[in-house]
Amino acid sequence: MVWGVLALAVTGWFCRPYGDAAAPDGPAAAQVRVLTSNVEYGGATEELIRAVVREKPDLVFVQECDLRCSGALERRLGERFPHRSLVEATGAEGSAILSRYPLRRTAGVRGTLGMPGAVADVEGHAVRLQLAHPMPPVPGGVGLWRSELDGLRDEAAGAGAGAEAATDRDTATGTDTRTDTDTRTRTRTGTGKATVTRTDTGTGIRTERNPGTDQPTILAGDFNAGQDHAAFRRILDTGLRDSTRLAGGTRTPTWPASTAPPLGTQIDHVLVSRHFAARDARFLDLAHTDHRSLVVDLTLHSTLHSGKGR
Repeated sequence: MVWGVLALAVTGWFCRPYGDAAAPDGPAAAQVRVLTSNVEYGGATEELIRAVVREKPDLVFVQECDLRCSGALERRLGERFPHRSLVEATGAEGSAILSRYPLRRTAGVRGTLGMPGAVADVEGHAVRLQLAHPMPPVPGGVGLWRSELDGLRDEAAGAGAGAEAATDRDTATGTDTRTDTDTRTRTRTGTGKATVTRTDTGTGIRTERNPGTDQPTILAGDFNAGQDHAAFRRILDTGLRDSTRLAGGTRTPTWPASTAPPLGTQIDHVLVSRHFAARDARFLDLAHTDHRSLVVDLTLHSTLHSGKGR
């Protein structure tokens, strides 16, 4: 993957800060641990499962999760994460969001690789979740790379298909069906891949009519881009913030994991809206993948736009 080192890593080591961020308004409402991992064609699935058991995240974003990977996650982690939004596909196209919290399906972001989305009920607060995995800037594919990053930017700004789907209101039944009345819903991405969303049918969670960063949002995954790429900074221009920077994390490349640090760059990120503070960010080295995983501890703060009590 020499082209990737040249395209992503040459400038990535010289990352500059993207400005200071104000602390969130409102009282703390929930503590949320997020883990994101590219398992490289499913090769690091076993290592990821062990990391999840050890780290105990609340939300897991998995990229390059092939059919064997998605099956293993359901069998081995199904009780821990009864709610899932999956793109079931072979090779690098498969992706998964695993959640302890009830989920409601959104359209996700159209792309060559699977990028599912959902709305999570986090202690009564509606939180938009979106997995990121745009195509890398391969020779002849830089335009597609920019276009798919722009799709993530639109989603972050509330202009994407997933954000529009998140404005639909659930029927409030007042019944907690987290463990035994989950339903599976199949949709299609722009590439014709089936998206399977396991969603809670009776949470009563309600989302904002005005989406975007006015609603608590987590956008996480392998962006194939870093802070020195203009297309990535356009996502930050929507108001999302890099949780690694918020937590005061060190400059740690996530890809390629096996190379010397000056030749790598951080392309795996957890971006959050202004409703979150980041308490800690750590990088994990998993065998059988060329990416480092990222674990972030977040605090969700209650605001007028959280959806609670509305």
